[in-house]
Amino acid sequence: MDEEYPVTLVKDLLPDSGGVNILGIVICKHTPRTFKDSRSQNSTRCVSTLTLRDKSGYVNCNIWGGEEYVKELCRGYVLGDVVIITNAQVSFKSTSDENFNPSNQSQYTVAIGEKQGGKIAACEGEFNDLKYLLHAPVRPHNDYYNLSEILEHGESMEGQFVNILGVVKNMTTVQQVRSKNGRDLEKIEITFFDDKSDSFTVVVWEPEYFNYVQQWSEKRTVVFAVDIRLNYNKFKKRMQGSFTSKTLCVQDPDTNEAHQLYDYALEYADQLKNFFGDDDDADLCQIDEVKCYTIEGIRSRIDKYAHENCNDSPLFRGLAYVAITNFNIDDNVRKPWNIRCESCKFRLSSASDQECRNESCVTRNEPEKFLAEQFYDMQLSLSDHTGTLDQCRISHTALESMLGMPVEAFQSLNSEDITEIKWSWLMERCKVRLKLSLDKDPVRPWIELCEKPSFEEAMTLINSSTTART
Repeated sequence: MDEEYPVTLVKDLLPDSGGVNILGIVICKHTPRTFKDSRSQNSTRCVSTLTLRDKSGYVNCNIWGGEEYVKELCRGYVLGDVVIITNAQVSFKSTSDENFNPSNQSQYTVAIGEKQGGKIAACEGEFNDLKYLLHAPVRPHNDYYNLSEILEHGESMEGQFVNILGVVKNMTTVQQVRSKNGRDLEKIEITFFDDKSDSFTVVVWEPEYFNYVQQWSEKRTVVFAVDIRLNYNKFKKRMQGSFTSKTLCVQDPDTNEAHQLYDYALEYADQLKNFFGDDDDADLCQIDEVKCYTIEGIRSRIDKYAHENCNDSPLFRGLAYVAITNFNIDDNVRKPWNIRCESCKFRLSSASDQECRNESCVTRNEPEKFLAEQFYDMQLSLSDHTGTLDQCRISHTALESMLGMPVEAFQSLNSEDITEIKWSWLMERCKVRLKLSLDKDPVRPWIELCEKPSFEEAMTLINSSTTART
């Protein structure tokens, strides 16, 4: 690719240069707009914009020309495609580019035109370094509002552009609506939740986003949405958000905050029935059907689901006979417990919270029943002779059973007692039951059970693991 089209990185763009080629991944795309040509009464012009990202940054690119030319180029790629732009012109960014397109740190904007012979072509191949950028933050990892903060501020935030981090709760199909001025429009409404609020609606108006967002999984996909415009819905009497031409979305961002939010969703999806609605996942993989795997066998299942387009259920459970190789119950910074509502298990900000933020919780109507409780909340690593699984989150019940005491009793232990318990499990062989959602990227294991097996059981597990590696 580089030999045929020598490419320029976004950070190396220079103003007033032409014939530039840029290779990157499309992180935003706008529907082409046609308008009358001010230079000729009987002709029209057309424009569309995409945002292209490479390892050095991202930049907006405008496509100018006749309607057929622009629309033909736009049909050749979609959001998430790796493309190469050829014969582009570089100029300083204008005010309109900043106001109506995604904000970025580049001083420049890129344009291709019909007269200059500009082209956009989707590229085939792996391009893993570029595709990873779909999960890389475009803003600082903590630059977002909690959904509860937006709802609490209410109408005072009308018209503001904000960033949000949330999990997809549900979404509508494409809906037909008519605007006040009589235009026929389409929209998709997506409801998000986080660990402090159970419902915040965002409306997607851009048709180029429809196929992209419809690939998101309910109760699984975490989204970092940048520059969502807020407005107060008078009919619903609450705040909501809307996609605009400035909006960017990062699916399953690779940040600690997003990983923790995904863990939260995975942990409570089966528990909060009123919150999430019925969940059929439990029927997909019965406990008595669980087989034994090595770490390598588990990774093979993950790779098979990711690369072979198989029809297997995305929910996978398996037993593993492993050693615990990371068990930081003595971490003084990241304590192995957290706070939640006793009634609905919704995570709280602190033990001093006076109410549950889950609007579906029964305590919202009966606040005298609200109680906060502490629960175990930590990650560990599992290893065997074939490899290691890091960042395995263990359930409260499983860790309480391992430690043999509730959180309150653990908090009263001195450092020597905690160290003794830690080394009674660290590097010890254990039988672990794991649950994984194979449709996530990255796949994050969830430990449902961890115990020390008997000698006879251990031998049985070792023998079965050699025959169930994939």
